Order: sequence, then C-alpha cells, then structure tokens
Amino acid sequence: DGSAVEGAADRLDGAITTEFFGHTVDGRLVNDGFAEALSRAVGRPVRLARVVRDGDGQDARPLTIVSSASVRDLGSLGDRADLDARRFRINLEIDGCDPYEEDSWDGGLVRVGGATIRVRGQIPRCVVTTLAPDTGQKDFSTLNLIARFRPRIEGGRGLPFGMYADVVEPGRVRVGDPVEPVSPRPAGTTSAAGR
Repeated sequence: DGSAVEGAADRLDGAITTEFFGHTVDGRLVNDGFAEALSRAVGRPVRLARVVRDGDGQDARPLTIVSSASVRDLGSLGDRADLDARRFRINLEIDGCDPYEEDSWDGGLVRVGGATIRVRGQIPRCVVTTLAPDTGQKDFSTLNLIARFRPRIEGGRGLPFGMYADVVEPGRVRVGDPVEPVSPRPAGTTSAAGR
C-alpha cells in the first residue's frame, strides 16, 4: 500500500528456534514495529526474527549472482523482453557478459569491485520466480521455460538459474564496478553453461 516503517533492526526481544531450509536455526525476535507492519500487509500475524549466528539465515550460500543477459534471454524465450530480474531475488546482477556465462565460473574466483567471491554452484529455482515482484501474482512461466531450455542440476536437484557464491575477500562493491573472473574453476568441477 506504499506505507513505510522505520526503526532499528537491532532492537531484539525473546529467543526463537525455527526450521529454515531443513535445519534448526536460533534467532531473536526483532522489535520496533516491523512485525506489526508485516502482519497488516499479509493479513495474519507474523514475526520477524534475526539469526543469532551469521550464515544461518541464508538459503544455501550467502551470495547469489546472475547476469542481466541470462535474464534477458529467459525473458525472450517467454516473449517478455522486459522480464524483471527482481523475481529471482539475486544479490548481484552482472552486466556485460553472455547469457549463462556465470555458470562457467563455477568453482572459480571472481573479483567484484574490491571484493573477491568464489562461485559455488547453480541455484535451483522455485515457484516464487513465476510471481511478479510488485504484485505477487503469477505472470510468467519461469520454471516451464527453464525446464525446456536448460539441463537440470546434476542429480535432478532442480531447475538452474543463477549461481551461488561465497565471499572470499570482503571489499566495497558499488553499482558499475567491474566484475572479472580471476581464476579458472578448479579441476573436477562442472558447468552447465548455455541453454
């Protein structure tokens, strides 16, 4: 509805333990009005928690990457030239490379601005990617398109789009900073580059 909530996200209350992607995670409830605003927005009571231990509140890895070219290519396959990359919930969107080039970086080091990351495997996509970022309404057959044009992740573990990564050397990263692979992927790693 366009409303905004401001506050300190480090004002923490009671402890909470929950399941997160198949493992138990300890957290602390965030105070300062965020849970109330989220509850109003979704129409039911929700709580917002912050993990106790860094790294526990992420999917599989702390960083995700995808190229703008990959997003454009997928969009063109579904007659959607303006496909919004936000639907993939990616941390780092890279411009200036070929579609799915990021897949070929699996296992290798990549310099991003002042930081260095190690690319750590393909991201298996879920049904949330079929939803419009602004409305939450299903508006694009993301999974069907990926299934038709890209091989499944090895072992049938999902439909790949984007890559996971770890931070090897922290550093400042700004919009427009160069992104450059600095080492080849280690021997024995595989990649599913291309459609």
